[in-house]
Amino acid sequence: MKTQDDLYQLVTSLSRAEKRYFKIYANRHVIGKQNKYVMLFDLLDRQKSYDANLLRKKYPGSNLSSDKNYLKKLLLKSMRAYRDGGHV
Repeated sequence: MKTQDDLYQLVTSLSRAEKRYFKIYANRHVIGKQNKYVMLFDLLDRQKSYDANLLRKKYPGSNLSSDKNYLKKLLLKSMRAYRDGGHV
């Protein structure tokens, strides 16, 4: 497994309920109109296969690699809360 595909594989392996929980979890502290991590999550989730070039074109953030790292940490944190039965 390539390291660049890890986040994509994590996102696409989530169940519908887990994806919903993550979006609620991530949107708790949004400043502005849209959470950029949820937007990145949605872009990854909509891809049929991982395409880094397409992702760079559609994602407006200039720090894609650091945003991907943060998204991965946020996803793992939200899944721990989900598995522990935590409420958002």
